[in-house]
Amino acid sequence: MKSIEFAAAVAAGAFAAAIALAAGSCGGGHSAPARFDESWPSKTRDYEIVTAEWTRNGTIVKDYDKVLQVSATFLSSEWRAAYVSKRTEMELLGDEARAVLTAEQQSASEEYYEVELLVSTYRYEENELQKGDRSMWRIALVDDKGNEVLPADIRRDRRAYEVLRAFFPHAKEFHTPYVARFPRTITLLGDGARKFTLKMASARGGVELVWTAK
Repeated sequence: MKSIEFAAAVAAGAFAAAIALAAGSCGGGHSAPARFDESWPSKTRDYEIVTAEWTRNGTIVKDYDKVLQVSATFLSSEWRAAYVSKRTEMELLGDEARAVLTAEQQSASEEYYEVELLVSTYRYEENELQKGDRSMWRIALVDDKGNEVLPADIRRDRRAYEVLRAFFPHAKEFHTPYVARFPRTITLLGDGARKFTLKMASARGGVELVWTAK
């Protein structure tokens, strides 16, 4: 009798899960806390570790189909400093070339918040973030007080897949890469900030990716 009751409970749980999946669901990404400091670090840590700390992953599922999968890496000052070290090592850069690259990354960090997005969609035509205001997807960065900012622009990352994979080990060939730039009209890092969120949503569903401070 107990085995019958157990089997019935398992079946009921599976049925409930199936109903929830059919109705639509999303999975947001939380990972290791990150260093919420906008200053340029005097010493860089391991590139792969820094990239993992600044990367969040999420999915949107509806009617049993994975509508969207997104991986977002926030290009913080810490990440950019590690990126400079990574490129210096890979490309055998000299001191002058490294100084130029460092200045470029510092300038980019001060002008915008930037996020590298790796996106795959069930329907090819829905992977069109580069359309900006005409895209079906609404994307926003939100600070820990609820203030949000929309992208100034989203462009395709045209780097070769092998190059992209060297800097984003989690990249897959089915991903479409983008760089989203957001005006710095809200405070995401420093000044006591403890978390911020990237929201991505459409009529097909939504997902929230959350970064928290160490």
